[in-house]
Amino acid sequence: MNKFFNQGLIIIVTILWGIISIFSKPLMQMGFSAMQLVFMRSLISSLILGLLILVADKNLFKISVKDLPIFIGAGVLGFTFCVFCYMWSISENGAGVAAMLMYSSPIWTVIISRLIFKEKIDFFKIIALFGVIIGCVLVSVGGEMKISFVGAILGIGSGIGLALINVFSKASAKKNYSPLTAQFYAFVVSTFASFPLSQAWEIPNMISSDVNSLWYFILLALICTVLPYVLYNLSMKKVPVSTAGILASLEVVVGALTGFIAFNENIGALGVVGIIVMLCAMVFLALSEDKHKEKAT
Repeated sequence: MNKFFNQGLIIIVTILWGIISIFSKPLMQMGFSAMQLVFMRSLISSLILGLLILVADKNLFKISVKDLPIFIGAGVLGFTFCVFCYMWSISENGAGVAAMLMYSSPIWTVIISRLIFKEKIDFFKIIALFGVIIGCVLVSVGGEMKISFVGAILGIGSGIGLALINVFSKASAKKNYSPLTAQFYAFVVSTFASFPLSQAWEIPNMISSDVNSLWYFILLALICTVLPYVLYNLSMKKVPVSTAGILASLEVVVGALTGFIAFNENIGALGVVGIIVMLCAMVFLALSEDKHKEKAT
């Protein structure tokens, strides 16, 4: 029962991540740029997580100066870059296509791990890589939503950014930092990194002209960032990483359904096939990793 409860938490997390376009798209239609969304999401999320740490355990604020590059990398190369590309990708490609392209991240994780950690790329990973490429092509040629060159670069960029978040998360975990600590400082770094690029000084006037935008920002940070992150980390105590990865990939489907229901986005039959191919590639990759772990054990 506990196992299914934790898996259910991950599905809830997936839904919360997948509906992000409900908040981000209206904000961009109000005139906020993708980088302004990154700044506000980072700022509000860091404040909320900071309060949680104050209540839970103040010692979680402690970090070593020599480990700062890990948190700077996670905040700038990971979160800021990923969210910036993803938010802009939603406006260019639509919610469904943007989610699918971002969830090419396991493949980029494989490639980055090969370059940095010299991890072997085996037959299973190559098959999964081709599955992702085929899925991307099918989505790009199917339906009413066409991916422009800029849209494709943004989508791939969000996937690479998410992969970098995973890489830096591994690095912080090896240093025995709490996930709350790692994420808090990633948000803090992202806030400072995105401030000059977002023209943040214009945001108060923009919010005052439309007060509803403030609520969108708060909900974006609370519902699509802090809450799913806390639930995800709670569930990860009992659910294997590979299983969590398979369940989390459902965000692609949720993103596509959100785009279809909320914004009348149509990715067509080929697009649907492309999403299915991509999900199968992710499941195939995760299951192959499970078999390797069993053999190693």
